[in-house]
Amino acid sequence: MITLALAAAGPARAQPVTTIAPAPQQAGQNAQLAVSPADPAAQALHLADEMKLALGTQDVAVPQAERDRAIALARKALQTRNVAIDHPQLVMVVDRAVKVQRLLVVFAQPGAAWEVLGAVKVSTGRPGQAEHFKTPVGVMINDGSIPGYRAQGTVNQNGIRGIGAKGLRVYDFGWSTTADWRHPGQVAVVRLEMHATDPVYLEPKLGTPESEACIHIPTKFNVFIDHNGLLDADLAPKAASDPEIAWLFGPDHVQSPLAGDKLVVVDSSEPDAPLSDPQEAQQIEQNWANYMKSINHS
Repeated sequence: MITLALAAAGPARAQPVTTIAPAPQQAGQNAQLAVSPADPAAQALHLADEMKLALGTQDVAVPQAERDRAIALARKALQTRNVAIDHPQLVMVVDRAVKVQRLLVVFAQPGAAWEVLGAVKVSTGRPGQAEHFKTPVGVMINDGSIPGYRAQGTVNQNGIRGIGAKGLRVYDFGWSTTADWRHPGQVAVVRLEMHATDPVYLEPKLGTPESEACIHIPTKFNVFIDHNGLLDADLAPKAASDPEIAWLFGPDHVQSPLAGDKLVVVDSSEPDAPLSDPQEAQQIEQNWANYMKSINHS
């Protein structure tokens, strides 16, 4: 029997007003605008400088061995899923290993070594209690089929803003499969999202597994990747003709020439963990929805 779990279902739309603004302009920020898009290596260097300025102490140092492991696992996952890196672009790589809990912003290009431009602490899934599962490993594509939304900033019954302050971006990667800790050898289905978290109570816990299955990221990092469109390569071309995407971007969106669309989740402590199967997840979710519909109409 395959179980279904719904993690981090999205709330209704908020107004497209980001209450946490991008960092003030400093020397070097947005410098990629003065660099030719034909020079991706220079673009990458400028973006790394901007990230350091925008994130400050939240831009963490990562040992080279950890970088190498994460990149190797990410490349393996991409190859397994037949997803090619056919032009220079950014890839977000998350290592969900309990003792790591990092997101790396990786400059990936064909025929060359991949470089880490920056890194932040994250929180991934902590299994062991109701509705909590390990964050799925695998290749997640922000292809625009699910544009995502913005947080309303509302609090739950415990006074927690689970997806962060009002206006912050929520990236929705759809249904994914992950190991079901309740039934070894079976899978659960979760809704995988990446978003900020409560800035007072939960953001200080970044670096340890805390979520239901989603990926919690720092507020400043959320603002940075949103403002620069670092995961929006597939959405940006649609913004002029799609009011929903134009609404999501808002008037201050600045699209980076290095923008990508890939989030790759790996686990350096479980390098052979099965990759998420989005098609299987979608089918399980649909079967569950049909079952619930039949019950409600019986």
